[in-house]
Amino acid sequence: MNDLNCFLDTQNKVGNTALHMGVEYDYYQINKTLVDADADTSIVNGDGHPAIEGISGSKVGLSAWDNPVTMMKTVPDNVESLEEVFRVLEGCTKGDLKKEELVRIGMTKKKELRAWKDGGFQARFMSTAAKL
Repeated sequence: MNDLNCFLDTQNKVGNTALHMGVEYDYYQINKTLVDADADTSIVNGDGHPAIEGISGSKVGLSAWDNPVTMMKTVPDNVESLEEVFRVLEGCTKGDLKKEELVRIGMTKKKELRAWKDGGFQARFMSTAAKL
């Protein structure tokens, strides 16, 4: 536990922490930073949901904060972050994620991210999506 935990785990008036909110709204990079900084993932909000499951408690399984589809939703426009997402994505098998959502997000990222083009991620994406 570090000295920042009192701030990392601060709850608002309904019991949500920064991690509750980050998980709920799919902010992977923020969630990773909070988890890496030892934010308490088990703190429950006023509705009884642990921070790692988001405000509503629905961010589990295929909707979990560290699912590759969730990771890709908010991946920053740099090769290093895309590499991290693809390492996880390439380790997946059928049933590990929602393929339709992955393809939709991948097509969006292809248009939005310069690093997608510069890093040659389109061919990797198509190959990986095909096996899923």
